[in-house]
Amino acid sequence: GAPSRVTVFPARIYRIDWSGDPRSMRLVSDFGVAHNDIWELPLQPRSPARKLTSGQADEDWPTTTRDGATTYHTANDDGATAIVRRDRSSGRSSPIEIDGVDFREPTGRVLLEAVDRDSGELVVARVSVRREGGKFHAPVGALYRLTRGLGHFTLRHRESLELPAGDYEVIAFRGPEYRVAQSRVTVHAGRYDAHTIVLERWVDAARLGLHSGENHIHANYGYGAWYSTPQSVLDQCEAEDLDVANLMVANSDGDGVFDREFFRGAPDPLSTPETILYWNEEFRSTIWGHLTLVNLDRLVEPIFTGFAGTTNPHDVPTNADIADRARVQDGVSSYTHPASNAGDPYASAYSAKGLPVDAALGHVDTIDVMGFGYGASLGLWYRLLDCGFRLPAASGTDCFLNRIHSWPPGWGRTYVRLPGGLDYGAWIEGQRAGRSFVTTGPMLELTAGGREPGDTIELTAPGELRVTGRAWSAHPLDRLEVISNGEVVATGAPKEERIEWRLDTTIRCDTSGWLALRTEGPAPRHHGAPRLVAHTSPIFIEITGHPRDTRETAEYFLKWIDRLETDLRARDRIPTALGHVEEQLERAREIYRRLANRR
Repeated sequence: GAPSRVTVFPARIYRIDWSGDPRSMRLVSDFGVAHNDIWELPLQPRSPARKLTSGQADEDWPTTTRDGATTYHTANDDGATAIVRRDRSSGRSSPIEIDGVDFREPTGRVLLEAVDRDSGELVVARVSVRREGGKFHAPVGALYRLTRGLGHFTLRHRESLELPAGDYEVIAFRGPEYRVAQSRVTVHAGRYDAHTIVLERWVDAARLGLHSGENHIHANYGYGAWYSTPQSVLDQCEAEDLDVANLMVANSDGDGVFDREFFRGAPDPLSTPETILYWNEEFRSTIWGHLTLVNLDRLVEPIFTGFAGTTNPHDVPTNADIADRARVQDGVSSYTHPASNAGDPYASAYSAKGLPVDAALGHVDTIDVMGFGYGASLGLWYRLLDCGFRLPAASGTDCFLNRIHSWPPGWGRTYVRLPGGLDYGAWIEGQRAGRSFVTTGPMLELTAGGREPGDTIELTAPGELRVTGRAWSAHPLDRLEVISNGEVVATGAPKEERIEWRLDTTIRCDTSGWLALRTEGPAPRHHGAPRLVAHTSPIFIEITGHPRDTRETAEYFLKWIDRLETDLRARDRIPTALGHVEEQLERAREIYRRLANRR
């Protein structure tokens, strides 16, 4: 017959269980919280829904027995997904313990351990175990993941696995400073054997005074199978040999804010001298773009704006306002995943539409150039640098540690030069100052006139500068290029089967501007990033009386701001602060007008 409304549930519903009692249904929703809970909704008018679960993490996938007495569902509050039995009359829940796996064939056990070749010490590594011609395997309860089709799990020092008898390929990773270790293991039925994975560095960045980190890691986020804890996050970051991990407290598409409970305003207590975890914030606006805010003493509120149907549906405060609130506590603001459409960076999903405004007004400190959309982000970054804005490159990979399909943390990273050794505050300041390069693996060195990235060269007249550069990698590279004011002005020459490139040349500088070094090459099989790329932050050049002609770029951003204002008015989500927003847009326009008229 014709449908009729029976009842209403005022939040997003992810799954419905119609089984069992026909007078009600079980549904999954994140109503009022960040994680999923199971509710029971009577199919009767004016009957309120009843919340059945309220765990710290996700309860999901309910199904009810035919007699309606028992509901089974999943729960991941212990990390991996478990199955829970719930008695509907008493409300008591109990997990179903998994004692082992019946492979339906003879099995053996193998003890895997990972060792650093140089020190001989046990280390944490990312490991893939795959039966020849078969499937990937991981320990029961492991937070296994898939990256570019490769199944893997985190091995903390050593782990015992029960496996069907046969031959296996073992591939181990420990970030881009280590070579990938590949070996084969034979598992014998009824035997317990040991296999040592030896991991070898091809470069030791710390010995060069370089320390890695990135700005954009999600521990828990919507639509994930696992629940990440500080310990599981530490395991994965140590497995990638990542020195600084900035983890994001953030919403997804509703009011729930993930990982707020872990924020401390200081490095996480589980941090080690070699791996620093710091819970910070991703401020997410549906129009202005997303900011990674790091080095925070306290979270910047609101944590999101512009999400219809939430407590923050409006497009204010602006990103400039949020960045100012971060700076009050010496926080650093970076636009993250700024572009993914090279032909029209404005139109990218989650694009940094407010970036040209905030760069002109001096509200943004760095740009997460390294991350998805790297190629498109380069073009936008170059235009901003051409306008004279001093914006170092940073890395924000936007990876999701609670999802099975995602990149590992630090697949793109920033190396900051720290002569005094690893320190979180020093790393943040070095990133803000641009004493850095971003990379998915290759290492870079650049000097111009004896100065390094982050420095300024001051000249009284046009002239020549000696530029030296070097790129080296565990894998072959295609090119090494010096970029000056957005143009390739010099190229390097390969050595040693293209794993090292060098240049030593002189370039002509006729106007003020900037220069940087970049390299790229194909990513090898099983690499943790889609392509090998690296780029230094700029060295800035100031020549007295010789400004760069910025007319074309300034006019580009004037059109950008007009487009942004049109979209803001069409959205009509600025109820009380329109004058404040218009004033920010107009001040930015005035800066670009001056740049457009400069000769």
